[in-house]
Amino acid sequence: KPLTLLYVDEQGAELRPGDRISVIAHCTLADHSLSGEEITYYTAKGIFLTASCGEAPILAERPVQLSPRWWPAHCARALRDSLRAAYDSTAAPLAVALVTGDKSFLSDALDTYLSRSGTSHAMVVSGLHVSCLVAFAVALTRGRRRLALLIVPFLLFYALMAGGTPSAFRAVMMQGVFLAAPIARRETDGLTSLSAALLVLLLLNPYAAGSVSLQLSFTSVAGILAVSPALSAKWLRAVKALAGRGRFWALAARPLRTAALSMATSLGAMAFTQPVLALYFRQTSLIFPLTNLLVLWAVALFLVCALPVGLLGVFLPVLARPLGML
Repeated sequence: KPLTLLYVDEQGAELRPGDRISVIAHCTLADHSLSGEEITYYTAKGIFLTASCGEAPILAERPVQLSPRWWPAHCARALRDSLRAAYDSTAAPLAVALVTGDKSFLSDALDTYLSRSGTSHAMVVSGLHVSCLVAFAVALTRGRRRLALLIVPFLLFYALMAGGTPSAFRAVMMQGVFLAAPIARRETDGLTSLSAALLVLLLLNPYAAGSVSLQLSFTSVAGILAVSPALSAKWLRAVKALAGRGRFWALAARPLRTAALSMATSLGAMAFTQPVLALYFRQTSLIFPLTNLLVLWAVALFLVCALPVGLLGVFLPVLARPLGML
């Protein structure tokens, strides 16, 4: 369904997802900038009109009962508020960006550092986030994929909370296919899952092909599938050979294997995304593999800890109210 992006002034401060508004606004097509340059930023998101109301009064009507369509947006707002209350002013912006993909609370300096170090992708809900949640679900269900498959509706809801970005939906679709394939007695194939996810997204909005985030998301996974296996196999053989040279190397084998897999994954993602970054942003990060090797384990650990903390802050007041605790 085509969307219109409406810009408002301080009148919109009290608006909430699901409110119905009436306003006189000036509309323009979203496929061109104000200077007349052709752009795909908005149409790739399904937005075909941009509108500005200036100082025109906004009449807002709040529904008596909230439609399920707006539940993800309300939950995302509650989750952001919970994380900001749980962490201090230094950690809260990172927690919000990492868990919800909302980088609006990050300072310009920190956003620049993340971009230059090649780690800003960790602040976008994508495969890292979904893989952690799926791994947690599989561990809880003791490897029973039929039970783990029940997490897919929650993952879809989480993707909508994160703004319904291409990277979030791509990760959810791929994980859903991976979980369902053994149940349907089919082989799990990465390229097939990736292609299926891309097909669904383009069926929903063909203009999404012009989205830079979609291109980066799919090229990174394509690079991981095409390049990383050969690199990791070669390096793991070298680690195995080192492990047989003495006790010291045998003890060092496990961290070396972890480092080899992480480096192979980073280089695989870098193989196809760096040309895209150079084309659109005229820059690239040469230290991307090293920085990801150093910080991704901490990012995954922080995500596993921050998400339950945020959810606890959202649902604890709701559960405590019937018990008379609030």
